[in-house]
Amino acid sequence: MKGMVVKLKPLNDSDNRRGMGKYTEPERREIERLTRAFEEAKRKGEEGWSSIEAGITEKRINWLKENEQILAGLEGDDLEKAYHLLLMDYLGIDPREVPVVEKTERRIVWRSRNPCPVIEACRVLGLDTREICKRVYERPAQALVSKINPELLFKRNYEKIRPHASYCEEMIELRRKIPFPQPPNNWKSRVVSHITYSFGAI
Repeated sequence: MKGMVVKLKPLNDSDNRRGMGKYTEPERREIERLTRAFEEAKRKGEEGWSSIEAGITEKRINWLKENEQILAGLEGDDLEKAYHLLLMDYLGIDPREVPVVEKTERRIVWRSRNPCPVIEACRVLGLDTREICKRVYERPAQALVSKINPELLFKRNYEKIRPHASYCEEMIELRRKIPFPQPPNNWKSRVVSHITYSFGAI
């Protein structure tokens, strides 16, 4: 809605970054921007949410194109690279606010406690973060981590997501490839024997 002004409830000590300080002025402006965007998406329905999702995805891909040199400086395995690219390089989050709680060869899990304008915008409008984060923000995250490795999969635990929990549990997994069945070592000789037998029976 062009020109619409959304008045936010004043932020207090409970509206903070889980012990990491209050929202900054840029974060407040982002909350206001998202609140307006979400309000318009509610009015438009599926078309509105799809438009937001597409816009965020395009923005992230364009950012990476303009900052491709970042990829060369990433360290660790593909899971660690994707974690760092998404959270630190793109979103600018302090690593202390997204501590890793599990790391294996195929999975990295972290718990986000960073200040999140999406949560606040949803609160203002009475939206459920479980629905909005899944509908709008999964694909953009996937688009970015796939640039590290197409087999990486971004996921979120929707049973542990703010404000329904004290943190948002998110993860990146390496999809398992299903091995293509290999023929036996003597398959050629077996095929030739079968063809010879078949012709001899005619």
